[in-house]
Amino acid sequence: MKKAAFAFPVLFFSAAFFSCSTKEPSRTAILMNTVCSVNAFDEGTKQLHDEIFGRLLQIEKTFSATLPGSELSRINACAGIAPVEASSDFLTVLKTALAAEAISGNAFTPAAGPLIDAWGINTEHEAVPAEKEIEDALSLTDSGDIEISGNHVFLKKSGMKLHLGGIAKGFAADEVCKILRNRGIQRAVIDLGGNIYVWGKKPGGAPWSVGIKDPGNPSGKPLLKLSTGQASVVTSGAYERYFESGGKRYHHIFDMKTGFPAESGAASVTVICQSSMTADALSTCFFVLGIEKSFSLLEKCKEEFKTDISAVFISSSGQVFATSDLTDSLSFASEDSRSILFF
Repeated sequence: MKKAAFAFPVLFFSAAFFSCSTKEPSRTAILMNTVCSVNAFDEGTKQLHDEIFGRLLQIEKTFSATLPGSELSRINACAGIAPVEASSDFLTVLKTALAAEAISGNAFTPAAGPLIDAWGINTEHEAVPAEKEIEDALSLTDSGDIEISGNHVFLKKSGMKLHLGGIAKGFAADEVCKILRNRGIQRAVIDLGGNIYVWGKKPGGAPWSVGIKDPGNPSGKPLLKLSTGQASVVTSGAYERYFESGGKRYHHIFDMKTGFPAESGAASVTVICQSSMTADALSTCFFVLGIEKSFSLLEKCKEEFKTDISAVFISSSGQVFATSDLTDSLSFASEDSRSILFF
């Protein structure tokens, strides 16, 4: 589970429902192996949330790596055997994931399933894999062995596994936004396991305030405060899922060149843009690439994904770096002796 930004204030209510139009400012449910919340404030109704959470359930059934009957599981089960017909949702996410892989030089790949399984982070068998096990897993992560023909997907090698956990929640957030747009909802806060989307405008046009966690104290108060208009804010961090062995911490964001958790000098990376799916994928890419390579790649990413992209890096030493467009909108959430370095 990714992510580590959160919007505040976000309100949570428990309500009894009597009709589709009954006011229900917010709803929270466990979906996609995480806590998903949507707050539409005074425009929230049971009918609206039924539609939103029905769509989220549909997305879970498409992209879940743990549900045997999910679309992703069916495609993985046919690796090396036969192509499988894929939905438009699946093809959209897979193609975006492949685009992120291509532009980042394999910093992100949808074919990482075998490596994720080998490490088993957040499972009962989490452990540092043997060198041979990592080699075997990496031999099955070549996206060149993913064949898309029309609306069919074929994994050419037996044992290959797609894993879209690094992008599917972003797609889900974008789909929630489509419902909000179609319903004419003026403002809302979407939080899908830390994938934040602040939708519309606050009363009076004031910017939204989104907190970015301190990687050194993720359960404490936010380190940074971002003032923003409508946007997705997605963070990837080394502290989100991990285990410790032999006095060393092993996190869940892998460098596909080594098969080990990435060591780029980043403790967390936050990406801000209008597409949550893009922000989701790029937050992982940038974490693996590190600060210098990511900043040099930004313009190409803007062209590829046709959106403005801003980024915030917190290094393993606690330094904060951000794109220059955030100069007037990013600050420490409380008094701090450090400075934010803008580029």
